[in-house]
Amino acid sequence: MKRAWLRVVARRKGRVLEHYGMKSWHAAKEFNIGAGMIDLAADTKEEARMMRPVMEIRYDSAAQQTLARVGATDQAATWSVTAPHVREAVDEQTFRFCKDTSVRFARDVDTTVSALRQEIAEGLVSAENTRREMSRRVNDLFKGEETWRADRIAATESSRAVHNGQIMGAAHSKMVKGFRLLVSADACPICRAAKHDRGYTELGDAQAQMTSYDRTLPPLHPNCQCSVTEVLTEVGPRVEPTGRPIPVPGVPTPPRVPRPVAPVPAPAPRPVPTVPPRPEEVLRDAVDRAEKSIMLKTKEELHVFDASGKSILKVQGTENRIKFTDKEWAFLRKQRGKGVVATHNHPYGLSLSPQDVESAWTCGLAEERAVGKGYRYSMKLPDIPFPKPQFQRELRNARGRVRRELKTRVTAGKLTRAAANGLEDHMIWEQVAPRLGCTYTRTGW
Repeated sequence: MKRAWLRVVARRKGRVLEHYGMKSWHAAKEFNIGAGMIDLAADTKEEARMMRPVMEIRYDSAAQQTLARVGATDQAATWSVTAPHVREAVDEQTFRFCKDTSVRFARDVDTTVSALRQEIAEGLVSAENTRREMSRRVNDLFKGEETWRADRIAATESSRAVHNGQIMGAAHSKMVKGFRLLVSADACPICRAAKHDRGYTELGDAQAQMTSYDRTLPPLHPNCQCSVTEVLTEVGPRVEPTGRPIPVPGVPTPPRVPRPVAPVPAPAPRPVPTVPPRPEEVLRDAVDRAEKSIMLKTKEELHVFDASGKSILKVQGTENRIKFTDKEWAFLRKQRGKGVVATHNHPYGLSLSPQDVESAWTCGLAEERAVGKGYRYSMKLPDIPFPKPQFQRELRNARGRVRRELKTRVTAGKLTRAAANGLEDHMIWEQVAPRLGCTYTRTGW
């Protein structure tokens, strides 16, 4: 699996070099850093063709072992990985895996190149060093794809293919009704929680999850090492139409069980009065539901709530900004001092931008939030607005300090350029917020 994935990574590396006019890591041919975002979707079919043989082997081996384990010898003789429905399932899973990774791959490349363009515009990288800096950053990006990420993808997708083949073999046997999750004593918290909450999965539900990343069967997360065991269908004794068991030679007939007497229903318990939730709890729950619904979206989306938790505004934006109409902007300005909270998503997972905080300060919001795949960011603003010149001065001074610190860590090899770009805004707000009387936090999911 890892060897096939490394071939796919090498192919994508070549496409990136070609897109930006680079024939190797340290030479350029019509170098063009201004080229737009690379589109790797056109190569998905070819990449799926490269990955399919190893996927097919995992599916076939797991299905054959499942049929042998449950004793379905007749069904095992008719199983074939070349059957149309089996081929369709393998092709669909392989194509989806290649497509999803290519989208994430193209987005990482675009983020790296965009950061370099910004630094060139600000004079942090000189023109004569542009090609060398581009080569180094793209090379850093590919190191992870060829080392630790390759190992993680190989382990995760092998587990997915094996368990999907186990599900198909179980369905083919017609002897399995479900699966029970098996975890080790030193399993991670995610797997232990899944064992406690969803330890058993019906066969129909397992089949529906084969093409989904939201599963109750392994892999439950990257590098998941859990497994499952089959739960066989219970076969009861044969009975006559009257309900009397049919005698079987050599098998004792079970005694007749008297018809149970219907119990007298117990009196209904008195209803317990419920305490209504506090307004701040309602607001927190409303914000939490909204953030979970937008955290993985590829375009920004803003939700605004009043102090009681009621949604009062929703605005759809683009991949990197939200633009208000005059009517929406006037409405937000009227919310000053009313305890209003605004939250939106950042598709690239970065912290709050200066424009986010300045807009919230201008409108007098109580809190401005942003969410991404990894973290939630929150900026609680003071009741008394701070002067705009002070805000700009503190922001400018903190940006200079943070960039010098990050550049030192990148030069020393302690941090990649992509990681430094993701940390910049977060580190700036850690310094600026206390000076402006704000409370800034970052929490994981």
